[in-house]
Amino acid sequence: YQYIKKDPATLKKAELLAREVVAEDPSFALGHSILAGVYWMRSDFASMRKEVALAIRDDPTDPDVLQRSALFLANLGEHEKALALAERAVKADPFSPVVGANYVNVFVFHRDWDKAEAALREAFARMPDSHMLKTAANNLRVYAGQCDGVEATDDQIFCHLNRGDVAGARSALARFPRPAPNDPWGQVWYAYLSAFAGGNADAVFSVLDRLSRMPESYWILDELKVDPLMDRYRNDPRYSPLVKKLGLVD
Repeated sequence: YQYIKKDPATLKKAELLAREVVAEDPSFALGHSILAGVYWMRSDFASMRKEVALAIRDDPTDPDVLQRSALFLANLGEHEKALALAERAVKADPFSPVVGANYVNVFVFHRDWDKAEAALREAFARMPDSHMLKTAANNLRVYAGQCDGVEATDDQIFCHLNRGDVAGARSALARFPRPAPNDPWGQVWYAYLSAFAGGNADAVFSVLDRLSRMPESYWILDELKVDPLMDRYRNDPRYSPLVKKLGLVD
């Protein structure tokens, strides 16, 4: 399911298949974990949370279940639970790139830059050529506002904003290619970048509302509770209803 086209009809089919698997074997932890991932891709974070709990209950030792659950819980801001699961995953499979990368990401989402750097160094020592670790390293730089080496223009925008450099973010936005008129996802992504670079709360919540109605935006919405970009907007009265509607809180 990680490689299928993530349109609503295909994701619904993936959900039904995963539900068939866990219906046949309700104690199949990886089945619950995969179903949690399908719900994640559908931006159904409340259902994702329930399946994560079932996966951990049914097999608290499988490194794949552990690392996936750790990342999901880290997205939800449940840092202590996420860290405990990620540590167990690393001990169970220290040479898995995805386990190592998500261990780093748990620290990143908790904004513990020193521990994230240490975890990254240790993982690179074991797996020096891992593409997933390189992606985790980029994620760390963006979140921490360490913009040297950040290549993608949209990541540069976020990185400059995270370090408080609004002028740098707007300069990067000016270099970002304008989307084609017939590209609806490109249009909303450009609106997202522009809203945060502009620092206008109305524009930010307007584009977040649009994204909340686009299931393929799960990879943006799932980090709302932990993303530094949202720090200045969390006291806005529109924030709490949004994260509740998305299922990012109990």
